[in-house]
Amino acid sequence: MGTKMINNGVANSAIILTAEKMGYNPVYVEVAKQTISNGGDMEPILIGLFSGEAITMHNKIAEDMRVDEANSIAQEILSQYGY
Repeated sequence: MGTKMINNGVANSAIILTAEKMGYNPVYVEVAKQTISNGGDMEPILIGLFSGEAITMHNKIAEDMRVDEANSIAQEILSQYGY
């Protein structure tokens, strides 16, 4: 486990990047990569849209009953970025 703090921006980024790796087609993938790399900072205008996309991906993963798989992938992604 890394030493960086996980905030909403990082958590939402992890969800979006996990969904992409699982074959879903989330928007804001590049924003997620940038956000997770810089500690969760993002333009305020994007926060609502970004959070909404993370919620949408979370719900699709849950609906498809792939939560355990997603949790494992998310942990890998967070570790890769030092979280």
